[in-house]
Amino acid sequence: MKRFVLVTFLSFLALPANDLSAQMFGSLGGAEPGEDVVSVGVIFGQMNPTTRFRDGGGFDTATLLGGTVSFWFHRHMGVQVNALSTEHGTLGASDGRSSIVSGRDPRIWTIQSDLVVRLPLAAGAMTVSPYGAAGAGWKSYKWVFDPQGGPDARGFDGAWSFAGGVEARFGADSRIGLRGEFRQLHTSFTRFGEDLTHKDRVLTGALLINF
Repeated sequence: MKRFVLVTFLSFLALPANDLSAQMFGSLGGAEPGEDVVSVGVIFGQMNPTTRFRDGGGFDTATLLGGTVSFWFHRHMGVQVNALSTEHGTLGASDGRSSIVSGRDPRIWTIQSDLVVRLPLAAGAMTVSPYGAAGAGWKSYKWVFDPQGGPDARGFDGAWSFAGGVEARFGADSRIGLRGEFRQLHTSFTRFGEDLTHKDRVLTGALLINF
């Protein structure tokens, strides 16, 4: 039985992209830009904090995982929501001592809602869409260590960002897609004696299914 399942699964993966898409989504119609309604996907990449606090400490670069959903109401325009999870270590102070964030090692959820403008271009069997996005949301922190509690332990900071990227869709119905994106993320940060705008550079890729 296990051998049968394995052979069936491998045969399924060996199907051409067009046949695979047709078998899974054939009754849904095409998903070319202008005919699509929803895109859902898995995001992977990294978040690179660039802000250093007054003693030189900060958060280190972290692997990023998350999900995305986009709603397209026009060939050239839509809205999307991204939910991103990162877990950061902390950097010491510039003099080599512990910084104000040492040992706090936050797990951060970043939720963003964007307005997206895209320009679909035919490229042989693919549709390639450069796009720009801008939006706002928040960061939610879970600190490993916070001796003071109180206002410094609160979980949410407002965030805003702008992004640019390219999406490519494959197959006759453009069902499967890949996306690469650069995002500049700004977050208000008022805790641990700091009052500043924290900045991150976020590099991501995404695997998408379009409907």
